[in-house]
Amino acid sequence: MIKIEGKKFDWFGLTDILKEHKGKLRQIRMLSVNELKKKYKGAALGPLWALIKPTFTLLILWFAFEIGIKRHVGVQFKS
Repeated sequence: MIKIEGKKFDWFGLTDILKEHKGKLRQIRMLSVNELKKKYKGAALGPLWALIKPTFTLLILWFAFEIGIKRHVGVQFKS
């Protein structure tokens, strides 16, 4: 917690929320795993897509902005 003007400042009650959920970590993990299994059930690589898809998106964006824009290729118009 951060003290501001003598008062304890809690980021939107985050510490209280974490304290409430501390005893339910096993249940939260089980629900999360179950949700991932349902979401990616038909996918070829299953829940691994949760990591693969964003990684490919980042690589494509990196390539487009880092490599593509640095070439400084202008548009050529015919007169």
